[in-house]
Amino acid sequence: PPQPPPVAQEEPSLRPPPAAQEETPILAEAPPPPVAMTEPLPEPPGEEGPRPEAAAEMEEEASVAAEPSLEELASRGEAALDAKRWNEAAAALQELAAQAPSGEAHQKLGLALYQTGQKEAALAQFEAAAQLEPELAEPYANSGFILQELGQLERAEESLAKSLARNPSLAEAQVALAEVLTAEGKLEAAVNAWQAAATLRPDLPQLQVGLGDAWAALGNRKAA
Repeated sequence: PPQPPPVAQEEPSLRPPPAAQEETPILAEAPPPPVAMTEPLPEPPGEEGPRPEAAAEMEEEASVAAEPSLEELASRGEAALDAKRWNEAAAALQELAAQAPSGEAHQKLGLALYQTGQKEAALAQFEAAAQLEPELAEPYANSGFILQELGQLERAEESLAKSLARNPSLAEAQVALAEVLTAEGKLEAAVNAWQAAATLRPDLPQLQVGLGDAWAALGNRKAA
């Protein structure tokens, strides 16, 4: 019987079999080092840097914003007065009176200055308060007290009288007026002033002494 044809055999390859390649892990690439900038970044389109005029306005607005308001100055001065921090009160109230002059501001400034021993400066503030708001009695009374201490009796009498004309119930002003009239030798007027003061504040110890001295000076020993 016929034989089957021979099966062709594959020719041996002259190339060696490929060597097995080891798989190497893929590492993430390191980010590039930052590049030094030699030129500033361009400004976004449509935006410009502040003009010199605008920069000056911004500085002025910032300076104004840093300054205390009138309300803050008034509150600061009032709080310092209540706490008897006289120098602090004077500083705040002086700035307040300079920016917004008023009878109240000058009156409180005068009180602070008086407590620091600056009597003449305090007197100037009380007189300024009386000029700004002449209907107030307190600036005239305080002026009278200082003028009495300075020995200016005629001016003290005038100022105290103006105070009492605006507010007759100010016992301290009435007592001061009685003392000034006694020192001036106006004894009848002094007696009347002492009696008026006694109706306002009968508890004051100097009333009986002052009234008695005035009566004694008039020669009315029995009444004294």
